[in-house]
Amino acid sequence: MLNIHRILIIRGGALGDFILTIPVLYSLRKSFPKTHIELMANPSFIPLARDYIDKGESIEKNGIWNYFCENGELSPELKNYFGGFSLIILLRPDREGIFRKNLERSGVKKIIYKDPVSVPDNIHISRYLIDSLLRLGITANGYKPDIHLTDKEIEFGGEFLKKNGLSDNVIAIHPGSGSEKKNWMIERFAEVANILLKRGIKIILISGPADEKQKNRFLDLVNYNPVIAEKLPLMKLSAVLKRCKFYIGNDSGITHLSALTGVNTFAIYGPTDHAVWSPSGKNVTVITKDCLNNLTVNDLLPHLPINYS
Repeated sequence: MLNIHRILIIRGGALGDFILTIPVLYSLRKSFPKTHIELMANPSFIPLARDYIDKGESIEKNGIWNYFCENGELSPELKNYFGGFSLIILLRPDREGIFRKNLERSGVKKIIYKDPVSVPDNIHISRYLIDSLLRLGITANGYKPDIHLTDKEIEFGGEFLKKNGLSDNVIAIHPGSGSEKKNWMIERFAEVANILLKRGIKIILISGPADEKQKNRFLDLVNYNPVIAEKLPLMKLSAVLKRCKFYIGNDSGITHLSALTGVNTFAIYGPTDHAVWSPSGKNVTVITKDCLNNLTVNDLLPHLPINYS
């Protein structure tokens, strides 16, 4: 095995991008069980990878933006930080190589770069990113999407249901995403919710910072005041999702999170190439049409594990 004693992975992007990178971290940890592995990413995402890393750092670290400037002034603190790694794996766009040149200026001797945006057709993004490790002799190492919660987090999931008067006959819906073009019509989400409510299934509505408009419209359309889960840290949200019978959502980071928990996940995809960007997991069903407006409630309902008789 190569003499690598400290590894840093730098991963930008949104929540879904991060979750689709976890197989890389798993493969690194399995291949380098005693090596110090750090991850630089959005701090709110890092707990999802805690099983595979020794330490996390914010990708907004003071002075980092100078690394995107050609011949920028690099802070001594960051130069010392980056220079202390045997290997840096850069998984964020750097097509002109400026960030990598500045890492070299910081004393980094070995850099692996993979553009996480320019993914070939019909190759899933996780496999594409893992292929960046081939030069280290690492291939896909049997990763199966999973999330390990602490006893305290598991307890939170149960208490969340209890304090909101919910049993286990509950499902989660997240009708938002990071882009309106990825959102299925809110009227159709509400129609599905009303059908489920008639069958005694309660709803947890998941809402994020960009979902206010979708949330309010959904509440106007449903024949029930659903419990709302919003502003929860990701590990606590994961614990809530694990208590649900299933989850329905758009092409969003929360849908990837649902898949990671192992709950039955019904992902509604439109223009995004689901062969490349779909969530990973054995309990994932992708319902897709090129134009989301053409995807009807009846396209979704037959996939859901409920009795309509």
